[in-house]
Amino acid sequence: MELISVGLNVLLRYWNKDFIDTFQSFDQLAFLHSLLYFIFIVIAIIIVSVYKNYLVQLLQLRWRRWLPNNFLSKYLSKHAYYHMSLLKNDNPDQRISMDINLYVENVYTLAIGLLNAFASLLSDVIVLWSLSGTLITNLIGRALFHLKYVQEHREANFRYGLVRFRDHTESVAFYRSESNEQKSLTSLFLEIMSNFHQIICRKFILN
Repeated sequence: MELISVGLNVLLRYWNKDFIDTFQSFDQLAFLHSLLYFIFIVIAIIIVSVYKNYLVQLLQLRWRRWLPNNFLSKYLSKHAYYHMSLLKNDNPDQRISMDINLYVENVYTLAIGLLNAFASLLSDVIVLWSLSGTLITNLIGRALFHLKYVQEHREANFRYGLVRFRDHTESVAFYRSESNEQKSLTSLFLEIMSNFHQIICRKFILN
């Protein structure tokens, strides 16, 4: 039930954001849809809260039924009550009837507090994770846009190198500088491949 409560709280936070966006856009139809969605979330939260309280009280009742019976059976078995009377322990009957109930109350309060704290932490983590995902997507998207610009620039340099080589084939042949031209063109091509590899990595992270 706590996980369902966490999910509903997360939905309510997302609804709050979408409702503000809808209100600012003056979209009447979307505004009505947001109100209906809000009513659905509130009804679900109420139902889950009531049912959760019922289950908690039922569990508390079973604890209160089981613990006194368990302690009472141990108190009455093997003349334990007689030995305790010799030790002059203070009011074992009161401990069985009242202290056990206090113990159940304290355990219940502590457990519910821990569950509520965990649920709140989990809902905050979910919301922050979604926001961080959007931030990471924007950062990677900007880097990807820059890499694509660099890719076009390097491919243009490579094409220019090929055109320049074609226009100067006679001088290249005369000076026998084929190896230098090959090194230059290979360097330009490797720059293209290096940048393209970065684009692939960014797309992999983005997906």
